[in-house]
Amino acid sequence: MGIREKAKAGIAWNVFADIGIQILRFGGSIILARILFPEDFGLMGIAAIFINFAKRLANFGFTASLVQKKEIDRWHVDSMFWFNFGIYGVITLGVVFAASSIKSFFNSPMLEAILPVIAIAFFIESLSGVPDALLKKKLKFKQLALSRLIRNILNITIAVVFAVLGFGVWSLVWGMVVGNTVRLILLLGYARWFPGWRFRLSRVKELAKFGMGVTLANYLNYFIKNTDYFIIGKFLGTDQLGYYERAFNLMNMTRRRVARNMNAVLFAAYSTIQDQDVKIKAGVHKVLQSVGVISYPIHGLLFFLAPALIYNLYGPKWIPTIAPLQIMCASGLINSMVVIFNPVVMAKKRVFRWTAVQALYWLLLASSIYFSLPLGITGVAVAVVVSSAFYLLGMILLVSRVIPFGFKDFIRNQKDLWLYFVPVFGITFLGNAWLGQYFNVYSPIKALLLTILFGATLAASHVVWRRSFVEEFWAEITEFFRKGFAKMQGKPNEGLVKK
Repeated sequence: MGIREKAKAGIAWNVFADIGIQILRFGGSIILARILFPEDFGLMGIAAIFINFAKRLANFGFTASLVQKKEIDRWHVDSMFWFNFGIYGVITLGVVFAASSIKSFFNSPMLEAILPVIAIAFFIESLSGVPDALLKKKLKFKQLALSRLIRNILNITIAVVFAVLGFGVWSLVWGMVVGNTVRLILLLGYARWFPGWRFRLSRVKELAKFGMGVTLANYLNYFIKNTDYFIIGKFLGTDQLGYYERAFNLMNMTRRRVARNMNAVLFAAYSTIQDQDVKIKAGVHKVLQSVGVISYPIHGLLFFLAPALIYNLYGPKWIPTIAPLQIMCASGLINSMVVIFNPVVMAKKRVFRWTAVQALYWLLLASSIYFSLPLGITGVAVAVVVSSAFYLLGMILLVSRVIPFGFKDFIRNQKDLWLYFVPVFGITFLGNAWLGQYFNVYSPIKALLLTILFGATLAASHVVWRRSFVEEFWAEITEFFRKGFAKMQGKPNEGLVKK
């Protein structure tokens, strides 16, 4: 199987796993939101700020170097594991000792109790870095996808069971601990590797140059991802952060669960052809359109269904989540395209230029969020959308410096998607206004009718425009499932037999 076929299979497996994960998370979030309180999710949001900072502080990007570097040996791998073990161990202890100060800063006593346990979950997850990189280097994304799926099954199941038993925020904490532990065991088994007692600082230094660039990018990425949580948690309180966290995670599902996991495949694939700009450009075109086929309909439909979904699934206490969720559907769409460019920059070793773009984006994001605070979390949502649009422009400009792909190429790439989606959004918008005369904004019947209208209009749009990339996308997805079912039934794959 060639690189292109392995990359397609890897993306398909990641998408398959992410669909399952998203269904699990969505179902679990409904149950947890009805049992737990916004403050519980707010506490986890604050804890996530510091755990994510710990991840960036300890992650020198060297595991990414294992994927990017063409030739590595056992000394590289084992040395990197023990280097990570020591660094992450020190940072974990730092989080434990800082728990009391963090509690005082946010005036949330429970933080002192849950942060040390979450730090342990973080340390266990950090040990997965090297076996994860080894599987990526070998393009074994089926195993990576299965490990993530199993982790999420355990995480959500334990969280729901413990929540029903009355453990409150601890249900979220212990679900994380068990899920991370099981995934580490699975990755070690899939990679058929266990760390040996080998360590050479020279091997670590070989990986350092590329890794330090990734580190800087990770630091800035941390501030970008957590600035909104930090400012809301400090100035608006944990309850408002809980509402915002629910909205952000629902909006973010496409970028996090589909596009981001494509990047692992694309980074590994682009690294093997890093000197072939034409092939990388062709890959960018293909992936942007494929992600668009998923992202445009998901975020468009979510915009219309948000009131009914939040009210009927999460309950009336979550109504403040609706407005920021609808606004941030735009940033979800934008960010699902932004992340497609990240593996190109990394494979072409332009991570330091990437950090410059990220720094400008972070400054814009932080300042716009701060000045939007008088408008509450709705104002913050607007600030996030505007900042994301500028970040997309910056990433396109950066990519145009390393491969022949600029603004005109991006517009041409997205034009067909706009032809598909703009009429669908417009007709559904009019339908929503008309149905509003007969149903209240939270009506599940109205939501069902809007879904039918949206789907029918999208199908009609395809009949009108009939673009080949849409048919190719669904053909590849269908072929993936056909092969999977054939294997489960023990039937030979005709395509493979002929080869």
